[in-house]
Amino acid sequence: MRRGTTHNMVYFLIPALALLVFVFAVPLVSLVYYSFASWQGIDARLPLSVNNYAALAEDPQVLWSLVRTLFLAGATIPGTVIISVVVAHFLYEKVFGWQFYLVVFFIPIILPIVVIGVVFTHYYASSGMLNQILGFLGLGMFTRLWLTDLKTALLSLVVAAVWWEVAFATILFYARMMNISPSLYEAAKVDGATERKLIFHITLPELRAVIQFYVVLAIIYYLNQSFTYVFVMTQGGPGWATTTIDFFIYLNAFKYMRLGIASALSLLLSVVILLLVQAYLAISKEEET
Repeated sequence: MRRGTTHNMVYFLIPALALLVFVFAVPLVSLVYYSFASWQGIDARLPLSVNNYAALAEDPQVLWSLVRTLFLAGATIPGTVIISVVVAHFLYEKVFGWQFYLVVFFIPIILPIVVIGVVFTHYYASSGMLNQILGFLGLGMFTRLWLTDLKTALLSLVVAAVWWEVAFATILFYARMMNISPSLYEAAKVDGATERKLIFHITLPELRAVIQFYVVLAIIYYLNQSFTYVFVMTQGGPGWATTTIDFFIYLNAFKYMRLGIASALSLLLSVVILLLVQAYLAISKEEET
Protein backbone atom coordinates (compact mmCIF):
# COMPACT_ATOMS: atom_id res chain seq x y z
CA MET A 1 0.00 0.00 0.00
CA ARG A 2 2.78 2.38 0.89
CA ARG A 3 4.66 1.51 -2.30
CA GLY A 4 1.58 2.23 -4.38
CA THR A 5 1.05 5.52 -2.58
CA THR A 6 4.67 6.50 -3.29
CA HIS A 7 4.25 5.71 -6.98
CA ASN A 8 1.09 7.82 -7.10
CA MET A 9 2.91 10.75 -5.50
CA VAL A 10 5.66 10.48 -8.13
CA TYR A 11 3.05 10.68 -10.86
CA PHE A 12 1.71 13.88 -9.35
CA LEU A 13 5.25 15.34 -9.32
CA ILE A 14 5.87 14.66 -13.01
CA PRO A 15 4.05 17.79 -14.31
CA ALA A 16 5.92 20.02 -11.84
CA LEU A 17 9.27 18.42 -12.74
CA ALA A 18 8.51 18.80 -16.44
CA LEU A 19 7.73 22.47 -15.89
CA LEU A 20 11.00 22.97 -13.99
CA VAL A 21 12.95 21.29 -16.79
CA PHE A 22 11.22 23.46 -19.38
CA VAL A 23 11.69 26.71 -17.46
CA PHE A 24 15.24 26.20 -16.13
CA ALA A 25 17.06 23.27 -17.71
CA VAL A 26 16.21 23.94 -21.36
CA PRO A 27 17.26 27.64 -21.27
CA LEU A 28 20.47 26.72 -19.41
CA VAL A 29 21.43 24.07 -21.96
CA SER A 30 20.58 26.49 -24.76
CA LEU A 31 22.73 29.18 -23.14
CA VAL A 32 25.72 26.84 -22.98
CA TYR A 33 25.21 25.79 -26.60
CA TYR A 34 24.82 29.34 -27.92
CA SER A 35 27.90 30.50 -26.00
CA PHE A 36 30.02 28.16 -28.15
CA ALA A 37 28.10 28.63 -31.41
CA SER A 38 28.95 30.92 -34.29
CA TRP A 39 26.15 33.38 -34.99
CA GLN A 40 25.31 34.18 -38.59
CA GLY A 41 22.41 36.61 -38.84
CA ILE A 42 19.77 35.28 -36.46
CA ASP A 43 20.84 31.61 -36.41
CA ALA A 44 23.41 29.72 -34.39
CA ARG A 45 25.67 27.75 -36.70
CA LEU A 46 28.14 24.95 -36.27
CA PRO A 47 30.97 24.23 -35.69
CA LEU A 48 31.13 24.97 -32.00
CA SER A 49 34.21 26.87 -30.85
CA VAL A 50 35.61 29.12 -28.13
CA ASN A 51 35.65 32.15 -30.45
CA ASN A 52 33.02 33.94 -28.35
CA TYR A 53 35.13 33.59 -25.21
CA ALA A 54 38.24 34.71 -27.13
CA ALA A 55 36.35 37.82 -28.28
CA LEU A 56 35.38 38.58 -24.67
CA ALA A 57 39.01 38.31 -23.59
CA GLU A 58 40.01 40.84 -26.25
CA ASP A 59 37.22 43.33 -25.54
CA PRO A 60 38.33 45.90 -22.91
CA GLN A 61 34.72 46.90 -22.24
CA VAL A 62 34.07 43.52 -20.61
CA LEU A 63 36.52 44.32 -17.83
CA TRP A 64 35.44 47.95 -17.55
CA SER A 65 31.75 47.06 -17.37
CA LEU A 66 32.58 44.65 -14.54
CA VAL A 67 34.60 47.38 -12.80
CA ARG A 68 31.67 49.79 -13.05
CA THR A 69 29.32 47.14 -11.68
CA LEU A 70 31.62 46.45 -8.73
CA PHE A 71 31.96 50.20 -8.13
CA LEU A 72 28.17 50.52 -8.10
CA ALA A 73 27.94 47.69 -5.58
CA GLY A 74 30.91 48.90 -3.53
CA ALA A 75 29.58 52.44 -3.32
CA THR A 76 26.02 51.37 -2.53
CA ILE A 77 26.27 48.45 -0.11
CA PRO A 78 28.36 49.98 2.74
CA GLY A 79 26.26 53.14 2.84
CA THR A 80 23.07 51.12 2.70
CA VAL A 81 24.16 48.89 5.60
CA ILE A 82 25.21 51.84 7.78
CA ILE A 83 22.03 53.84 7.19
CA SER A 84 19.77 50.81 7.52
CA VAL A 85 21.33 49.61 10.79
CA VAL A 86 20.95 53.05 12.35
CA VAL A 87 17.36 53.44 11.13
CA ALA A 88 16.42 49.89 12.23
CA HIS A 89 17.95 50.56 15.65
CA PHE A 90 15.86 53.68 16.22
CA LEU A 91 12.74 51.93 14.94
CA TYR A 92 13.44 49.17 17.47
CA GLU A 93 13.86 51.82 20.16
CA LYS A 94 10.41 53.11 19.13
CA VAL A 95 11.35 56.76 18.82
CA PHE A 96 8.50 59.25 18.55
CA GLY A 97 6.51 58.54 15.37
CA TRP A 98 8.31 55.23 14.71
CA GLN A 99 5.23 53.64 13.15
CA PHE A 100 5.00 56.48 10.63
CA TYR A 101 8.70 56.16 9.82
CA LEU A 102 8.28 52.40 9.34
CA VAL A 103 5.57 52.98 6.74
CA VAL A 104 7.65 55.68 5.02
CA PHE A 105 10.69 53.42 4.77
CA PHE A 106 8.52 50.60 3.42
CA ILE A 107 7.13 52.68 0.53
CA PRO A 108 10.13 52.35 -1.86
CA ILE A 109 9.90 48.54 -1.71
CA ILE A 110 6.41 48.51 -3.22
CA LEU A 111 7.50 50.77 -6.10
CA PRO A 112 8.85 49.12 -9.26
CA ILE A 113 12.47 50.04 -9.97
CA VAL A 114 11.33 51.42 -13.33
CA VAL A 115 9.21 53.97 -11.46
CA ILE A 116 12.15 54.84 -9.19
CA GLY A 117 14.36 55.30 -12.24
CA VAL A 118 11.87 57.63 -13.89
CA VAL A 119 11.43 59.68 -10.71
CA PHE A 120 15.17 60.11 -10.20
CA THR A 121 15.64 60.94 -13.89
CA HIS A 122 13.33 63.93 -13.41
CA TYR A 123 15.00 64.70 -10.09
CA TYR A 124 18.40 64.95 -11.83
CA ALA A 125 17.14 66.91 -14.86
CA SER A 126 18.48 70.40 -15.64
CA SER A 127 15.31 71.94 -14.18
CA GLY A 128 14.85 69.12 -11.68
CA MET A 129 14.45 69.33 -7.94
CA LEU A 130 18.13 68.82 -7.13
CA ASN A 131 19.32 71.75 -9.23
CA GLN A 132 16.44 73.89 -7.93
CA ILE A 133 17.42 73.14 -4.34
CA LEU A 134 21.06 73.99 -5.06
CA GLY A 135 20.00 77.24 -6.69
CA PHE A 136 17.73 78.13 -3.77
CA LEU A 137 20.60 77.57 -1.33
CA GLY A 138 22.89 79.82 -3.35
CA LEU A 139 24.94 76.89 -4.63
CA GLY A 140 24.10 77.39 -8.29
CA MET A 141 27.73 76.82 -9.30
CA PHE A 142 27.24 73.13 -8.42
CA THR A 143 24.23 72.59 -10.67
CA ARG A 144 24.82 70.35 -13.68
CA LEU A 145 23.28 67.73 -15.91
CA TRP A 146 23.88 64.94 -13.43
CA LEU A 147 23.09 61.98 -15.68
CA THR A 148 25.10 63.23 -18.67
CA ASP A 149 28.21 64.32 -16.79
CA LEU A 150 31.03 61.74 -16.82
CA LYS A 151 31.94 62.63 -13.23
CA THR A 152 28.49 62.28 -11.71
CA ALA A 153 26.48 59.86 -13.88
CA LEU A 154 27.46 56.65 -12.06
CA LEU A 155 27.27 58.31 -8.63
CA SER A 156 23.75 59.48 -9.49
CA LEU A 157 22.77 55.85 -10.03
CA VAL A 158 24.31 55.00 -6.67
CA VAL A 159 22.04 57.49 -4.89
CA ALA A 160 18.94 56.10 -6.61
CA ALA A 161 19.95 52.53 -5.75
CA VAL A 162 20.66 53.42 -2.11
CA TRP A 163 17.22 54.99 -1.76
CA TRP A 164 15.58 51.67 -2.69
CA GLU A 165 18.10 49.42 -0.94
CA VAL A 166 17.81 51.26 2.39
CA ALA A 167 14.10 50.48 2.44
CA PHE A 168 14.69 46.77 1.85
CA ALA A 169 17.65 46.47 4.23
CA THR A 170 15.91 48.44 6.99
CA ILE A 171 12.91 46.12 6.96
CA LEU A 172 15.23 43.09 6.87
CA PHE A 173 17.34 44.29 9.81
CA TYR A 174 14.33 45.48 11.78
CA ALA A 175 12.66 42.07 11.42
CA ARG A 176 15.79 40.43 12.87
CA MET A 177 15.97 42.96 15.71
CA MET A 178 12.46 42.09 16.78
CA ASN A 179 13.94 38.81 18.06
CA ILE A 180 16.62 40.52 20.17
CA SER A 181 15.87 40.43 23.87
CA PRO A 182 15.02 43.93 25.17
CA SER A 183 16.86 43.04 28.39
CA LEU A 184 20.19 43.41 26.56
CA TYR A 185 19.47 47.06 25.77
CA GLU A 186 17.95 47.74 29.17
CA ALA A 187 20.98 46.35 30.99
CA ALA A 188 23.33 48.38 28.77
CA LYS A 189 21.34 51.58 29.38
CA VAL A 190 21.48 50.99 33.13
CA ASP A 191 25.27 50.85 32.79
CA GLY A 192 25.21 54.21 31.03
CA ALA A 193 25.68 53.05 27.42
CA THR A 194 25.09 55.70 24.75
CA GLU A 195 23.13 55.07 21.55
CA ARG A 196 26.42 54.69 19.66
CA LYS A 197 27.61 52.00 22.07
CA LEU A 198 24.24 50.24 21.86
CA ILE A 199 24.56 50.09 18.08
CA PHE A 200 28.20 48.92 18.03
CA HIS A 201 28.09 46.49 20.97
CA ILE A 202 24.59 45.01 20.72
CA THR A 203 22.84 45.82 17.44
CA LEU A 204 25.72 45.09 15.06
CA PRO A 205 26.80 41.79 16.69
CA GLU A 206 23.20 40.59 16.73
CA LEU A 207 22.73 41.56 13.09
CA ARG A 208 26.01 40.07 11.86
CA ALA A 209 24.53 37.03 10.14
CA VAL A 210 21.74 39.04 8.53
CA ILE A 211 24.19 41.69 7.32
CA GLN A 212 26.38 39.00 5.75
CA PHE A 213 23.34 37.55 4.02
CA TYR A 214 22.29 40.97 2.76
CA VAL A 215 25.77 41.83 1.44
CA VAL A 216 25.98 38.61 -0.59
CA LEU A 217 22.43 39.10 -1.84
CA ALA A 218 23.18 42.71 -2.80
CA ILE A 219 26.37 41.78 -4.69
CA ILE A 220 24.45 39.17 -6.68
CA TYR A 221 21.70 41.73 -7.27
CA TYR A 222 24.06 44.32 -8.70
CA LEU A 223 25.80 41.76 -10.88
CA ASN A 224 22.61 40.86 -12.72
CA GLN A 225 19.91 43.38 -11.77
CA SER A 226 21.45 46.85 -12.12
CA PHE A 227 20.16 46.80 -15.71
CA THR A 228 16.88 48.54 -14.88
CA TYR A 229 18.52 51.63 -13.36
CA VAL A 230 20.90 51.95 -16.31
CA PHE A 231 18.28 51.32 -18.99
CA VAL A 232 15.75 53.79 -17.59
CA MET A 233 18.11 56.54 -16.43
CA THR A 234 21.20 56.66 -18.67
CA GLN A 235 21.12 53.98 -21.40
CA GLY A 236 24.71 53.23 -20.43
CA GLY A 237 25.95 56.76 -21.12
CA PRO A 238 27.45 59.21 -21.31
CA GLY A 239 29.72 57.15 -23.52
CA TRP A 240 30.30 53.95 -21.55
CA ALA A 241 30.31 55.68 -18.16
CA THR A 242 27.36 53.76 -16.68
CA THR A 243 27.46 50.56 -18.74
CA THR A 244 27.34 47.76 -16.19
CA ILE A 245 27.97 44.10 -16.91
CA ASP A 246 24.32 43.13 -17.35
CA PHE A 247 23.62 46.16 -19.56
CA PHE A 248 26.68 45.23 -21.64
CA ILE A 249 25.13 41.78 -22.14
CA TYR A 250 21.92 43.45 -23.29
CA LEU A 251 23.81 45.67 -25.77
CA ASN A 252 25.59 42.68 -27.28
CA ALA A 253 22.43 40.61 -27.54
CA PHE A 254 19.89 43.14 -28.82
CA LYS A 255 21.80 46.10 -30.22
CA TYR A 256 24.93 44.61 -31.76
CA MET A 257 23.26 41.21 -32.43
CA ARG A 258 26.29 39.37 -31.07
CA LEU A 259 24.14 36.78 -29.34
CA GLY A 260 26.93 34.23 -29.00
CA ILE A 261 29.11 36.71 -27.13
CA ALA A 262 26.15 37.76 -24.97
CA SER A 263 25.47 34.11 -24.15
CA ALA A 264 29.12 33.48 -23.27
CA LEU A 265 29.23 36.50 -20.96
CA SER A 266 25.91 35.49 -19.36
CA LEU A 267 27.28 32.02 -18.68
CA LEU A 268 30.46 33.40 -17.11
CA LEU A 269 28.40 35.75 -14.96
CA SER A 270 26.21 32.84 -13.83
CA VAL A 271 29.31 30.89 -12.80
CA VAL A 272 30.57 33.87 -10.78
CA ILE A 273 27.23 34.16 -8.99
CA LEU A 274 27.20 30.43 -8.20
CA LEU A 275 30.72 30.69 -6.77
CA LEU A 276 29.61 33.61 -4.58
CA VAL A 277 26.66 31.60 -3.28
CA GLN A 278 28.90 28.59 -2.56
CA ALA A 279 31.43 30.79 -0.76
CA TYR A 280 28.69 32.32 1.39
CA LEU A 281 27.25 28.89 2.26
CA ALA A 282 30.72 27.60 3.16
CA ILE A 283 31.45 30.61 5.39
CA SER A 284 28.04 30.31 7.08
CA LYS A 285 28.58 26.60 7.72
CA GLU A 286 32.00 27.24 9.29
CA GLU A 287 30.57 29.92 11.60
CA GLU A 288 27.79 27.60 12.74
CA THR A 289 30.29 24.91 13.69
